[in-house]
Amino acid sequence: MSTSTPTTGSYLDFAALTRLKGEATQDPKKALRASAEQFEAYFIQETMKAMRKTVEKSDLMGSSQHTDAYQDLLDKEIAVQMARRGSIGLADMLEREMTRPRLARRRPPSRRSLCTRQARRCR
Repeated sequence: MSTSTPTTGSYLDFAALTRLKGEATQDPKKALRASAEQFEAYFIQETMKAMRKTVEKSDLMGSSQHTDAYQDLLDKEIAVQMARRGSIGLADMLEREMTRPRLARRRPPSRRSLCTRQARRCR
């Protein structure tokens, strides 16, 4: 697991996303890490939201729009903290994949070159 740099903001904070875009031109590796952490936080929050939908709501606390809003805020903060700690490792995997050297793509041989090769074999 790589050392985590604190993200400059949430994936829902548009000002932070604009700053991140500016930082990407100056230090792409740092911006890649921050973007990977934000993606991991978003993924965790959406997973938590989907899991929460499967649980029946209790009548004990009642349910209102306010309760749901606070629950969403709590889930978001938990997701951001989990991503910063590298809890599931998704940001690490994304960062590793995005920085991995790529093999040069070889173009497939053209039909003309294939015909030429086959003609040489026939001779």
